[in-house]
Amino acid sequence: MTSLEIRNSIRKLREQLPALEADARSADSATSDRARLEMARVGGNIDALEESLDAVLAEEADVRAQGGVPVFGDSGRAQSTAARDVASMVLGPRDAFGGMAVDRMVPIRAEAATGNTGNTAYNPDMGLFQPTEERRGLPVYDMTGLSPFLSTLQTGTCDGDVKYYRATKMANNAATFKKGQAGDKAESSIEWTPVTANMEILAHWVPVSKVDTARYSNLATIINSQLMVGLQLKRDAAALWGDTTGGIKGVCKDAAISKYTKKDGDTIADHARRMITKSVMATGMYPDHVCISPEAKEAMDLLKDSDGTYLRLTLGGTTWGLPVVEDVNMAQTSGSTTKHGMLVYNSHAATWLTADQTALSVGLVDRQFVNNAFTLLAESSHALMVPYPESFVLLDDCMPAQASA
Repeated sequence: MTSLEIRNSIRKLREQLPALEADARSADSATSDRARLEMARVGGNIDALEESLDAVLAEEADVRAQGGVPVFGDSGRAQSTAARDVASMVLGPRDAFGGMAVDRMVPIRAEAATGNTGNTAYNPDMGLFQPTEERRGLPVYDMTGLSPFLSTLQTGTCDGDVKYYRATKMANNAATFKKGQAGDKAESSIEWTPVTANMEILAHWVPVSKVDTARYSNLATIINSQLMVGLQLKRDAAALWGDTTGGIKGVCKDAAISKYTKKDGDTIADHARRMITKSVMATGMYPDHVCISPEAKEAMDLLKDSDGTYLRLTLGGTTWGLPVVEDVNMAQTSGSTTKHGMLVYNSHAATWLTADQTALSVGLVDRQFVNNAFTLLAESSHALMVPYPESFVLLDDCMPAQASA
């Protein structure tokens, strides 16, 4: 890139910052977090471009200082501009050569040295291989628009395993009591069962080269797109399907939640409506979310009547008045069969607890010291409380079983 191209790229990136700064001040935490991550990425790209700008300006200054032509003694004779190899580029035509100047550097552009033959790997005229440009910037993993199951639950903190009480049965005997009536007022009872929410550490690491540790934009991408996204996906999977001994028991693996068996002839939308009723009748709490896989959401969106007209049951991202949460973890594959679960629930019926916030550390593993490499480790620890399990109504498969791709 020329210095002008680099400056234009920097200018375009800086034009994005005011809008991102406004989003970062948003009251919506999801919008604010996405904006801050994007600001970090844009800032890293600006830093990298500004670093390369200095080197390009110095190179262009050298070319201008040398006149942008090969360095050789001026014999006053006419010189041909056609160069067949690198030597003729430096020394000039044989019939015009008058001796080579001493202590002067000749800048040679790579594309000129290779004859600018496009994607040809080898230029027989010059005897040089075409250069391969290496772009060290890393692709960003964009999760914009995805709000998985875990993002809907209420959150809290803990110091380790948590013992709590779970409501398992309520005998509601509330009745009228008249003035002067003999006997006691009606007695109701609630059964509470002691349960332990086990804390579990979730962690993973990635190797990085020593070169990348000195590049802000690359480090920001590794941290935001690999480490943080990886942990987020694992946390969400644990909240739904976790079944580690002594660890997090995911909602769908909890034997105390409500189960729903689909009725023949019902559509996906029918399942959701019947499950809402089941959740209300079991707890008295009205559910506020429906969680399904992206494939199941697609099937719901494409429902049609007998005339082929779309029913449009998920306008505004809701169905039957409840927000539809798309979560890839609701598609569970076993062997060659994939089941698309559906979960209807009240988000206040469970609490995701954090014992240790996400921490990032750098260290060495095995022979990394002699291989100019490091290890980036990210980890956090959590527990899941489900005091009202019957609010969660699970349908194992809301679509016919199908072979996995």
